[in-house]
Amino acid sequence: MTKLLFLGCNTDQLPYLKVAKDKGYEVVATDMNEEAPGAQLADSFHKVGYEDEKGLTAVGSEEHFTAGDKVFTAASQFAYLGASSFAEHFSIPFIPHESILTCLDKTRLYPLFERYGLAVPEWHILEKNGIPAALKEFGTMYVKSDFGKSPNYCFRVSDDASLPALPKEHDRYFRKSFIVQKEIKGAHYRVNWVRGALYAFRKETDEVSHPAPDFALDNNTRANLSRMLEGQGLASHLVKFDIIVADGTTYFLDIGLEPPMRLGLYLSHCGYDFPRLYLEHLVEGKIGYPNPKSLPTDLTIRGRAVS
Repeated sequence: MTKLLFLGCNTDQLPYLKVAKDKGYEVVATDMNEEAPGAQLADSFHKVGYEDEKGLTAVGSEEHFTAGDKVFTAASQFAYLGASSFAEHFSIPFIPHESILTCLDKTRLYPLFERYGLAVPEWHILEKNGIPAALKEFGTMYVKSDFGKSPNYCFRVSDDASLPALPKEHDRYFRKSFIVQKEIKGAHYRVNWVRGALYAFRKETDEVSHPAPDFALDNNTRANLSRMLEGQGLASHLVKFDIIVADGTTYFLDIGLEPPMRLGLYLSHCGYDFPRLYLEHLVEGKIGYPNPKSLPTDLTIRGRAVS
């Protein structure tokens, strides 16, 4: 029986864990919370955090993982640090660890976008006491930590009165530096890329969005994005992008590897078993998502509700 290291056992991960069990994997689950709801469903459970790379490797050795086994997580993007390190140790095909670090760290991600000819709003690393100078340079802007994920250490700054109090101690979201980035006014999209197929949502706000079947990338941007994903070992993954389109330019703001909330809600509302489709895609390489052009468009996603 193929073993599956399953990182994260909280409520949001339960549907994926149930699919793994239904498909016959020997599920070796990990979570920092030994009372996590998925702990009792797994074949074996270990109280180990998904960023504890040494702890996860010890679990793999104890459970006799080999290169023929699998790794999966439906937890936060930070879980990919442990998953990729584990996979490399046991020679299990997965996204490279260095690529995960690049996706998480904006000071590495933005130069990567730029190297592949993908537009990024003007930005630079924040120098000490440099916010007032950046305000003069950019006007309204965002101040973000290197590993920050909204709302963690992501501040919109428009004048001296809105200057944020930045943390002085390093933590998960602030590893080394902050960046400043010019605000771009335009149409904001969340775009899910699956081997060139685009599942796009136009965002009214962070809470409200709509399917955007007419969203498209020009041929040059599409080719550059495809090359970047291939180069980073991400071509087989479902990858999310935060994108703003303004004055004919497509700007890339962020990348995401964790399960796409909007797409999952949308497909589930349309009658598809998204957890099964997602796990079969990432673990088995099977792509069974419906054609985006075949899906209804007159829907609104508001929080976790679709209507």
